[in-house]
Amino acid sequence: MKLYHPIGAALLLAVTGWVSLPRTAIAGNLTGDIQVTVTSPYGPAFNRKIGNAIYKFRYYPEESFRFGEQGIASVHVVVRNSDGVVTRYRLTRTSGFYYLDSISCITVAKNAHLPTNPRLTTDYYEADVDFHYILARTP
Repeated sequence: MKLYHPIGAALLLAVTGWVSLPRTAIAGNLTGDIQVTVTSPYGPAFNRKIGNAIYKFRYYPEESFRFGEQGIASVHVVVRNSDGVVTRYRLTRTSGFYYLDSISCITVAKNAHLPTNPRLTTDYYEADVDFHYILARTP
């Protein structure tokens, strides 16, 4: 196959996967925000407690910020009710970006001691945590 136009050739190679193009940094003033939402069967008040505990440790990865990556990553957590330690977690929805997904898992697994629920009779509780990574251009 002959490719006559250099831009058309590069586009064809990129679309077909023959060549991977490097990421380029986003120019301009950007601000990053992370919103944390929690879903569990234990009511909105307890969900807010979980969200507030995680919100203190939120972090927008520098690499993702520099390249304009944003999206929603969801993590399912299993928490030991006696002390609030996360015993298991798994990424249930990917943002499509490695650094955003990784920092979401690290935030719930390593940093946050989640609240305990004294009304529960079970040793563990489960919750779904959504991290909304949002970039906005400032004037």
